[in-house]
Amino acid sequence: LRRHKEQQLKRWMPGSSSPEWVSEEEHDGTPTITLRLEDVLPLLQSQGVETLEELRAVKLEDLLREAGEDAALLTQVELLQTLQAEQREHELFASNRDEMMSQHLVFLSHYKNEAGTEAALMRTEFEQIMKKDRCMDLSQFFTAPIFLDSEDLFDLEELQVRVQKSHNLLLLLTDGVLLRPWVLVELVTAVRNAVRVVLVTVSRQGLAFTFPDEGWYTALLAGEVLDESGEALLQEHGIQLIDVEQACRHVFKKIALPYSPHRPESIRTAEIRALLKQIRIRSLAEGTGGETEDASVSLDCVTGSFS
Repeated sequence: LRRHKEQQLKRWMPGSSSPEWVSEEEHDGTPTITLRLEDVLPLLQSQGVETLEELRAVKLEDLLREAGEDAALLTQVELLQTLQAEQREHELFASNRDEMMSQHLVFLSHYKNEAGTEAALMRTEFEQIMKKDRCMDLSQFFTAPIFLDSEDLFDLEELQVRVQKSHNLLLLLTDGVLLRPWVLVELVTAVRNAVRVVLVTVSRQGLAFTFPDEGWYTALLAGEVLDESGEALLQEHGIQLIDVEQACRHVFKKIALPYSPHRPESIRTAEIRALLKQIRIRSLAEGTGGETEDASVSLDCVTGSFS
């Protein structure tokens, strides 16, 4: 254990959920909490832990109890606990690499006529920031990390599969987005498959989204929102108006985050980073279908494993 991380520090930035290993030489003076295995080795040995394999198997709750009220030792054990969780996720990613390559981190759902340009810009900025921030670069795990539906596919059934294979769906909120049957199919498919939905308001002059109220839901169920062809398309893909209502009620409990395509780059970058904080990766231990969002882990937590 001592040899495994000899001469290394655990950098834990304030407010960050993903500590990263840095060498003594790389350490730049940023406040750190140092993980020194020699300090906790006696405690580990008291639990019969002398190898990495045994560390993976030990119940760290037992170590916390053994540490008692020793604050410094408790901090060390908590760092070990974080490292252990990161290692599990790392192993899951490694063992599911082929499956991950066919998935998407984010599916951008939008109404092309109202937000096609904005969606393309958002994808570009997501990819740029993920590559710039080494700890967020997931390109090695996804062939297409950010999937833009209007550009890549024209088959709605294939789009449903792409939604199912996505870890997050970002819904760009514009005037007519909830009038588009394709968007509603994507939304219902996401909710049915426990794909995390993140709401994004597109801040642009002359473009304002009205959030659904009880009047809108009543009109939807009465057949006054979609025309006959729209309802027929939904039914063709196994979706009823009641399914749309339930999915929208579920999704629109959330707070929407802004994206301002016409504001300065510095503001857009801050907005993209805020969106990245909302992105989750579904636990690979359970697969990607039929699970709840509670089984997901934050992007910061997972990507910290590969820094």
